[in-house]
Amino acid sequence: MKVEIQNVGKYKALLVNDELWMMNDENEFLYIEEAVSKCKGGDILIAGYGLGLLYNRLRNWSGKIDLIEISKEVVDKVGIDLRTNDRLLIGDFLRYKFDKKYDAVLVDIWLDWSKETYDNIFIPSMKKAKEILNLDGIIWGWGDHEMQRLHGNNIE
Repeated sequence: MKVEIQNVGKYKALLVNDELWMMNDENEFLYIEEAVSKCKGGDILIAGYGLGLLYNRLRNWSGKIDLIEISKEVVDKVGIDLRTNDRLLIGDFLRYKFDKKYDAVLVDIWLDWSKETYDNIFIPSMKKAKEILNLDGIIWGWGDHEMQRLHGNNIE
């Protein structure tokens, strides 16, 4: 797996196998603020580490944060400074066997708005998030409003 961080003007871009995974542009920070505003307390799972923007924004969170990233190479390239009680899990969010439930599941793993991504990643991710969510917990997905607007709301 080829992982690169490139400067694109004033932004940083994370590329994996020459595909853009994420950038630290204004839109990304708007989505991050939306995610943070939905969190009410307790323990959080962040699915998808990427450039670490969401995790770093939540560093002052009082609860524990678990991160799951599919690529150890991404984490190694980007770097991570975990807080004492937080955990980094390397694995596929959709296949991982979690040992706890969360008060918030923040899913940041799809790369495009296509119908294929919606069917094969977005919908399964939202269902997986529901399985590991505490009763009054929240689920947030990067661009979930746009995904549902484009493809409908088929989340049961």
